[in-house]
Amino acid sequence: TYKEVELYPGSRLNVIIGPNGSGKSSIVCAICLGLAGHPRVIGRAGNIGDYVKTGHEKGMIEIKLFNAEKGSNWIINRTLHMHSASKWTLNGKQTTEAAIKELMKKLHIQVDNLCQFLPQEKVAEFTNMSKCDLLENTEKCIGGEDLYLLHKSLKTLGQETRNLEVDLNEALHQAATCKQILKHLEPDVQAIQGRKDL
Repeated sequence: TYKEVELYPGSRLNVIIGPNGSGKSSIVCAICLGLAGHPRVIGRAGNIGDYVKTGHEKGMIEIKLFNAEKGSNWIINRTLHMHSASKWTLNGKQTTEAAIKELMKKLHIQVDNLCQFLPQEKVAEFTNMSKCDLLENTEKCIGGEDLYLLHKSLKTLGQETRNLEVDLNEALHQAATCKQILKHLEPDVQAIQGRKDL
């Protein structure tokens, strides 16, 4: 849709609005693809070449991310080619998609998490998420992978505790059954002991 556009998002919630055909989806696609997101995240074309403007052989996405650690921003460039793989640079140096994905992980940028990045085509999927899925995706947003993994560990420990409680109840039931059998056999044992004594 665009030949060239610059967008300056804020540090909090950003919503892209506009009439049909104004290029909202083009911006969302550029953000997703520029941050190493897979085209399926967007819910549109699956081939990277399909995101190159009609009549052109290539397109370029440049995204600048604020760097609170070192002071200089990260500048990610992705050149999309109509018939071949993308080329990536980070701060002007050639890099790989894997390196960009690692940076996204470090910065807790999750374009595949609908609680953090919600393309228009995925709104129905978001509204149909279960409460558990919403909780887990929210945990990934606010606490990164660590909070989610901690929650997963707690769920596993909870299940193990429930399993142990079931095992304990079964063992207690078996012990009670054995006590009843022993109590029932006690007169017979005493009778046998009495005969031995004679």
